[in-house]
Amino acid sequence: MKRLTMKQVGELVGVSQSTVSRVLSGAPSNVPVAPETRDRILKVVADLGYSPNPVARALRSARTGLLGLIVRDINDPFFSMAVAAITAEAHRHRYSVVLGHADSSAHEALALSETLVMGHCEGAILLGDLRDQAAFWMRARAARRMPLVGLWQGSRAPHIPVVNVDNAVGIRLAIEHLVGLGHRRIAFIQGGQTGDGLERRDAFRAVLHDLGIPTPERNVLVVPNAYEAAEAGVERMLRGRARPTALVASTDLVAVAALKAASQVGLSVPREVSVVGFDDIPLVRITIPSLTTIRQPMQELSRRALARLMSAMGDGQDTIGHVEVIPPTLVVRDSTAQAPADNR
Repeated sequence: MKRLTMKQVGELVGVSQSTVSRVLSGAPSNVPVAPETRDRILKVVADLGYSPNPVARALRSARTGLLGLIVRDINDPFFSMAVAAITAEAHRHRYSVVLGHADSSAHEALALSETLVMGHCEGAILLGDLRDQAAFWMRARAARRMPLVGLWQGSRAPHIPVVNVDNAVGIRLAIEHLVGLGHRRIAFIQGGQTGDGLERRDAFRAVLHDLGIPTPERNVLVVPNAYEAAEAGVERMLRGRARPTALVASTDLVAVAALKAASQVGLSVPREVSVVGFDDIPLVRITIPSLTTIRQPMQELSRRALARLMSAMGDGQDTIGHVEVIPPTLVVRDSTAQAPADNR
């Protein structure tokens, strides 16, 4: 149905467009509108429908009420959860969200950022870092025409403010939980070459070193952050010699794949091998067994990212290079247990 304009409402009622505008906006005015005129305007709007044109309103107010989200991988269930949380927070600030999928590509992300500018977005959030991150920042820094904030960038976003989960704290919580259960042969499964994944891997090695627990290279595995490929990689590890008694995955997606891999090789989780994930996506509450994981404080991360973007949009001070980290928490479920007595 074609949009009904204020001009058309005025023609139907027999008043000027400015009179319709004063009634619909509810703004104070020195020119009173007769109650019967106000009632006729509101009746036409109710009967025939009217909604303000956001672009026309933006031209008048220099605001569109639109924010962009550039998502690294919309197929990852973690980012689906993140989009929902950020959209809810944006709505709380009376903003609508325009979503774009970068498919991990800097070229796609740059094209999306230009599209968002042309679509009158006031600012944007970049969810997750990209394969060719350096190329993105080199070109985006020169071309950027709107405030940009990063979420889940690891330490690889030097040109914009970033809000991140504290990866080191999360990995320490996971390892201390497993060590408390008697595990000493602990492996790390890294899903993809992302900034957060690299930080979690480095933290894994550092924490085990601090605890005096050796980390053979065979116990650090890098796999794609995808179910089938991760499952195949973990299955090979679990069929090897001196297999680990516990696995720490860099994402819940990889941890769920590890549960399947353990089942494929005939290992019981958690009796023979324990598994810990990272993210706390909804799926892990219903896996068998349910997954022990590191919970990202999604609402808090979303709130902080929106607050930083609002600040950049308001005064142009986007605190370039500032990284704000939020601590995660450990959620213990059924996928972890005491290490086998002969394998501690």
